[in-house]
Amino acid sequence: LSATLTTMGSSTNLLAVKLVPEAGIRFLDPAPVGLMIIVTGVTYCTFLGPCLLPAVGKSSEAKQSQPEDADLQEIVRDKFNVYFKLGSDGPLLGKSAMAVGLLDCLAKPATVRCTVGNGTKELEAEDRLEVLHATPADVMSLAAIPGLHLQAFSMTTLVKKSNSKALWKKAKQVKMVVK
Repeated sequence: LSATLTTMGSSTNLLAVKLVPEAGIRFLDPAPVGLMIIVTGVTYCTFLGPCLLPAVGKSSEAKQSQPEDADLQEIVRDKFNVYFKLGSDGPLLGKSAMAVGLLDCLAKPATVRCTVGNGTKELEAEDRLEVLHATPADVMSLAAIPGLHLQAFSMTTLVKKSNSKALWKKAKQVKMVVK
């Protein structure tokens, strides 16, 4: 909007001055029209902007009336689905995932599941664990357990828009665990 005040404000104004030199357009000649455009634009944005833009914050009443799934969706952004394979060495062999606390070691909504059985079966080499909705910290803490080897990971569906640089940074953190 402020580019309409002077001839140097926009390239179109400069082009008009250059192409029509006989008009004698001076530096502040567009200012009266520019001021009207600015006042109109600011008034429009002030009064109609809030009606046209989505609400960013939610009141506490609106948040309390939402179902629990809405809160879960709020949490489930920038998370990973990860698959670990149990190696032939490590302290987990011969113990059940439930007994060693693997199934409930992560904060919600992250979950750990055994791909075979319900977690009561003794773990053997080559068994797989599936971790859903894990943060990079969750993945790194599980990868630090001797004998658990990261097989594959993927991003879960993002509920909100995110900064792509932040996502790459998180993916690099997880890739560092693999190395």
